[in-house]
Amino acid sequence: MTQRRTGIERIFVGDDGPLAAKVCEVLLPGAVEGLADLGDWLVVAPTRQAGRRLREELARRCAESESALLPPWVVTPAHFLRVESGGGDVATESLAVGVWVEVLLHELGRGEFASLFPVRPAPGDYGWALHTGAMLHRLRRALAEGGLLIADIPEAAGESIPEPARWRDLSSLEERYLARIQGLGARDPCQAQILACLDPELPPEVERILVAGVPDPAPILTRAWRHLSTRLPVDVLIHAPASDADLFDEWGRPRAEAWASEVLDIPDPEHRIILAGAEADQSRAAVDLVREVGGRGSVVGVPDRSVAPYLINELEEAGFQAFHPAPGAVSDHRVYRLLRAWRDLTARRDYHALRDFLRHADALRALMPADRMEAASLLEQLDRCRSEHLPATVEAVHRRARGRSDGTGPYPVVARVLDELAGWMEGFQRLPPADAVAAFLSRVYAGVELAPARPEDREFTAAAAEVRAALSELRDSRFESLGMPTDVAMELLLLRIRDAPTRPDPGPGDIELEGWLELPWNDAAQVVITGMNEGVVPESRCSDPFLPNTLRAQLGLRTVEERFARDAFLLRGLIESRRRDGRVMLIVGRSTRDGDVLRPSRLLFRCRDQDLPARAESLFAEPLRRSIRAHAGVSFPLRSAPPRGVEPTVNTLHVTAFRDYLGCPFRFYLRRVLGMEPLDDRKTEMDALDFGNLVHHALEQGIKRGAHLDGAEPMAGVLESIATGWALERYGSPLPLPVEIQLRAAVQRLGAAARIQQELVRQGWETVATEHRLEATIGGIRVVGKIDRIDRRLDTGLLRVLDYKTSERVEPPRKAHLRDGRREAQPYAVGSAAGKTVTWTNLQLPLYRMLLEHEGHFTGPMELAYFNLPRAVQESGVLTWDDFDEEAFASAMHCASGVIADVAAQRFWPPAERVEYDDFAGLFTGEPSLCFVPPDAGARA
Repeated sequence: MTQRRTGIERIFVGDDGPLAAKVCEVLLPGAVEGLADLGDWLVVAPTRQAGRRLREELARRCAESESALLPPWVVTPAHFLRVESGGGDVATESLAVGVWVEVLLHELGRGEFASLFPVRPAPGDYGWALHTGAMLHRLRRALAEGGLLIADIPEAAGESIPEPARWRDLSSLEERYLARIQGLGARDPCQAQILACLDPELPPEVERILVAGVPDPAPILTRAWRHLSTRLPVDVLIHAPASDADLFDEWGRPRAEAWASEVLDIPDPEHRIILAGAEADQSRAAVDLVREVGGRGSVVGVPDRSVAPYLINELEEAGFQAFHPAPGAVSDHRVYRLLRAWRDLTARRDYHALRDFLRHADALRALMPADRMEAASLLEQLDRCRSEHLPATVEAVHRRARGRSDGTGPYPVVARVLDELAGWMEGFQRLPPADAVAAFLSRVYAGVELAPARPEDREFTAAAAEVRAALSELRDSRFESLGMPTDVAMELLLLRIRDAPTRPDPGPGDIELEGWLELPWNDAAQVVITGMNEGVVPESRCSDPFLPNTLRAQLGLRTVEERFARDAFLLRGLIESRRRDGRVMLIVGRSTRDGDVLRPSRLLFRCRDQDLPARAESLFAEPLRRSIRAHAGVSFPLRSAPPRGVEPTVNTLHVTAFRDYLGCPFRFYLRRVLGMEPLDDRKTEMDALDFGNLVHHALEQGIKRGAHLDGAEPMAGVLESIATGWALERYGSPLPLPVEIQLRAAVQRLGAAARIQQELVRQGWETVATEHRLEATIGGIRVVGKIDRIDRRLDTGLLRVLDYKTSERVEPPRKAHLRDGRREAQPYAVGSAAGKTVTWTNLQLPLYRMLLEHEGHFTGPMELAYFNLPRAVQESGVLTWDDFDEEAFASAMHCASGVIADVAAQRFWPPAERVEYDDFAGLFTGEPSLCFVPPDAGARA
């Protein structure tokens, strides 16, 4: 019997064709007849997608020869790093991090490890301990790739180890961590992984191993394969010609020193290197190239994942279906976002956490399963509660929502939902962590049915499986013995599942999107690679606080230089495999969508010295494909018809509504007919309207109480007391800090008002009315108003109509109502005042005069004025409209009649291109007249 070969052998297959075909030629070297039995092979492919490519190529070849196939075992490098955990004695990831948390909290309380942690965390700081423990666990995982523990670093690095005291502290902490793990009856997963790679297990049928196109295996993997090579042959397949043997080590890894100066001969670089702008521009350039060859002969590489969403959209718009095999991460899934929102709500119990939780679609459906309109009412009431009262905590929202003791509060839907949520949170805190999370998820997803045929449901199932596995780790009795608080355990669960992949089976597509390591396995004639930028290709790892690149080199871990060599080798293989038939197109981005500048990949500068100046000039030129920052377009217009059963009839106009109509009839319609208004739940302080209401209220109540009769200082004290009471009633005690600061600013303005009031009293003015309500019917529409204040001069009987103004700067009444000259407006808005042509933009003060005259209660000469209380209190004072004459009054009334006629006729179109203060700016994503369907035929007039 012939003795079976052992040892390691490199196989150079050339780079004149795609890698999958080259591997098949090694596995099936001749014609296939009958049965192709490859069951004794174990093939190591770099990724799952590469393995799928290989299996498809093998099946295709056997189908062409009408042969049966017994496929090989196809695994990824991670197969050799797997250590069974959970059911055995190897600690789970959650237990390992949990033990680190316990060790950090316990050991740092003794005052040790000053070199590692010069600034002590607060005692019992679970948040710090959790994230630091996770960081130390990642450090040990990185070291385990080289077969190392922290304790091995001083010897492995020698005398040149950086910060030896820091590593001694780390080693001491690791020792205590290992002792605690062992005390729980578990094995450390890093130690178990290192030991497993010393004697890896294989399926009994395997008689030979083929490491196929794995360009950068971790040192611990090569240790495992070397051990296996003593029992059976291990062949290392390299996608390169044998003449390049000196450029690779025995495991097919490109030698960093050799590839640092290797020339990459890109054919026709002037046309095959394309400079584009941001992600969207790269995507458009890629789709244009796909169109050139008819689509199906192309594969698009997306080493930069941020380009993928744009690329998928561009392909779909061009009529192609994209096939993107890269698995998504659980952190992108709605189940993860739900758990994160619930974690924030139960841990922080603040308004922002409540808002984010209630805006999650799954949470909203669980709390309000039957009535969508009630769900809309919940969100509207929540926004209004925040906007009006600025509650900072869930409890504060709950108190505001309940209102009076009988439960008839202003926000009944919010109150009812928070009553239920209070029960959810109370039950959550009582249960053990894993049971608490499971019960919460069961409550949210009770009754939800999944359809396996739907891709989103398959993705949901995959994400749920990751959550279920993590919960199983939290139920481990050894983990439960750590006594970790529920909110910390939930944070650990989120860390545990965050980067786990969701692997729904992708559907077929016209154009395949591949990652960087999968591209060599694709046989498409045209390869289009986006994201050819530094940091992406070649890939660069983020700076590690414990493992800088120099130390990685000393420890034999993979370095930045080795990653550059790997990516140079892969790019050369792609180019050479299509030099005769096909092409490789390289797209370089110049910036991100946020405007951050991107650098071209260093690989593109690996040309001949004489070509370098021209290459550099071309790569730093202005891109041919650059984003044009044009105005946003309108994909479809919004309907603006009123709700069913609601007539767009306006029966009442407030004097302030005339300004809205003169500014834009359609925005008037949105606000005054449909009742739309902005509600900003991001408010952290009073807005201009709130601030004005506070000052108005204090002045009105102060005048009514006669505070102005006792001098400036006593009046200022009364006004301060009234303002403080208003703020406490509205925002609660203690006041939010921003509101407290604004209250101080309001008190300053009220102090100025008190001084001005005393001067007015000295001049002989008395206040005869405050908050005076009036109305009159004009053209079938009721016009209403409320005058802040009416004063009378005792010696002359002159009436003064006053409107309080708390804007930042002083604005004279005339400027607030008129623009000189003929402006773009309705004809009736153009009139005359003081002998000049003017355009009316506001009619408030003239309408006050009209209403007073119509009422007939206050008669005699009258003047119009603003009582200005700006931020610069020294500029406070009464400004009268000195040149308001009968001509101006008649012109204003003519304009008012025109507005009333238009409103009565329901003329609400077209919208103005722009207005000074636009509460509806978010609805106008392009040209205003294209963003909405006009309300009705009358609106077009």
